[in-house]
Amino acid sequence: MFLVKDKDGYTAWHRAAEKGSLEGLEILRGWAREAELNSEKLLLFQSGKGYAAWQIAAQKFNLEALKTLWAWGKEQKMHTNELKTTFSLAKDWEGYTPWHRAAHKGSLRH
Repeated sequence: MFLVKDKDGYTAWHRAAEKGSLEGLEILRGWAREAELNSEKLLLFQSGKGYAAWQIAAQKFNLEALKTLWAWGKEQKMHTNELKTTFSLAKDWEGYTPWHRAAHKGSLRH
């Protein structure tokens, strides 16, 4: 249910990040916990074009969603190397990291 993709390759998790819906992200995260889904997998799961929710939030100017997803990644106690390489430095299908997307769109100015 959580990782089912729509026709564009996005999950509900990706769509909540895209819209900047903190409430949607919170609800989906709670449901994932109840279903005992690996939260790390949810944070790192990529869309059809290789975007993690973190990258989508950066691309769409959703700074609060970006901050929330980053905090959740840190909460997961992912290994520092994994946080760097998979979460924050992961490249999408065009070769951009979330930082590139956020900087390009001007969403780092807050």
